[in-house]
Amino acid sequence: MTSGEVKHISLSILLDDIPKDLRETLVKSLKPETKGEMRGVKTNISLVEEGVKIEIHAPNHSAFRAALNSILRLSNTVLNLIDELRRGT
Repeated sequence: MTSGEVKHISLSILLDDIPKDLRETLVKSLKPETKGEMRGVKTNISLVEEGVKIEIHAPNHSAFRAALNSILRLSNTVLNLIDELRRGT
């Protein structure tokens, strides 16, 4: 391995601007996506006092980027769906 190669990438994100009444629903909706390990990527989502915490651990940049994009898109989809259901449309 050369000095320029990445061995591991980790990121912890705190989503603190999500309304408190939606946090648990978001965590429960995304939890199945964190089960198992694909392409060496491990993800975790949890409810913390400050909001929703998402952790991603990946072996390389491309796996990390794919996992990050996936979890953020799913989060956005869940929150948009809840918003639409609340509006009754």
